Amino acid sequence: MIQLSLKRHINSCSQSRQRHFILMILIVGVFMANLDAVMVNVALPTITEFFKTDLALSQWTITGYILMMTSLLIIFAKVSEFTGITRLYILGWGLFTFSSLACGFTGTIEGLIFFRIIQGIGASMVYCGMGPLIIHASEPNQRGQAMGYITAAVAGATFIGPGLGGFITDFLGWQFIFLINVPIGIFLILCCLKYLNIPEKRSESIELDVLGSALLILTLVSCLLACSEFAQNLSLTLYITIYCLVCVISLVAFVFFESRSQNPLVDLKIFKNQTFRISIICLLFFFLVINSTNIVSPFYFESVMGYSPAASGTSLMLVPFMMIVVSPIIGRLYDHYRLDYSTYGLIFVAVSCVIQAIGSLSVNRVLIFISLCLRGIGCGLFQGPNNTDILHSLDPEKSAMSSSVASASRTLGIALGVSFASTFMSLAPGWNGQSGPVLIQGAELMQYNCGITLFAASIVCIIVIFVSRFGRVKIRNNN
Repeated sequence: MIQLSLKRHINSCSQSRQRHFILMILIVGVFMANLDAVMVNVALPTITEFFKTDLALSQWTITGYILMMTSLLIIFAKVSEFTGITRLYILGWGLFTFSSLACGFTGTIEGLIFFRIIQGIGASMVYCGMGPLIIHASEPNQRGQAMGYITAAVAGATFIGPGLGGFITDFLGWQFIFLINVPIGIFLILCCLKYLNIPEKRSESIELDVLGSALLILTLVSCLLACSEFAQNLSLTLYITIYCLVCVISLVAFVFFESRSQNPLVDLKIFKNQTFRISIICLLFFFLVINSTNIVSPFYFESVMGYSPAASGTSLMLVPFMMIVVSPIIGRLYDHYRLDYSTYGLIFVAVSCVIQAIGSLSVNRVLIFISLCLRGIGCGLFQGPNNTDILHSLDPEKSAMSSSVASASRTLGIALGVSFASTFMSLAPGWNGQSGPVLIQGAELMQYNCGITLFAASIVCIIVIFVSRFGRVKIRNNN
């Protein structure tokens, strides 16, 4: 009896230790992937100058990565049913590490774009496995805490990424932005091989919905290209019209064929789950609002307040810093007290947008920095609990799909945020009887532009608050 009890205790300790190692692998992995994305953004001007090319071509080092990562997320969720999440996750890191090495040694801008696309495929595999592995890395009553640590890791990468990326680019060269991934990637792969011994149910064959996959890729790629094109031109061009038409037609066709398919790529019934549906909608528009404020703020700091790019970036670090502080705390609270943290987070973000808009119009530094702190708290309140709600809303065997849909929604929200901010930054001068490019309109008009854009973002956020609040109240009443 004593031996049996001791054996159970040892097994329990062993499982607990394995969960901790898996969680550490996930934290380091998500930190590395997000750090890479932030540093590449910082290094883009240097890369453009190094290859003696223009921004229209060099920006595809970012756009190609995002397009490939987003368009393949849901497809890899389906593939994981055959390969297993662990194998796909390790393969993703292998591809990410190899392509990082290739990016560091490539001699042409075309080569860099190609290997960044390969890197995007690897990142898609990695993000597809995040949800299921978080489930394996934590007990049901500890997933909020685990998600809090993941959110803090993302914020940490955002916090140190600009400074570290600038330092590496200046003193080591832009190539080391990618080469730094190689030893970390190898370390992660070795850790995965040792600790990701997870029992998984795998299907004996893969039946991939080719038509559904093609339509989904067409929908996502055309949507992202339309957003990117609009952000650059700030007008309805022929290309934007074509992209939008392709997006709408392919989306309608995707829903039509998937709802009738015997083996659909995406089981559309998951959207009948109200918790999942509400959380995905909130996630999409949350990132639209957050990224629109991220676009507006540097323009204001540099054009109106006269900050240098370094000072502007340092000011914006308040948001991820507050997230690092708040996210683990909210994760712990979520596991013990199931309050509507996501809605509270949206309220903080909406209030921060209003305060920053008022501060921008009056050039009040105190109000602006208060707004940044509130936004960081709001992000910490929203992201971890909302992502945990998405994981809990569906059965564990659908966690790869729920995680992939969430990641795709996040990326679409970020892309839409760029277009949203660009639209209001370009339209606002006309409402004030002014015209001309945004960058040469002067400090006074820039105040007006930023204030109007932030007020518009707050209105979107308020609408999402009502959707979140009443949707979640209805869920509780039904339960």
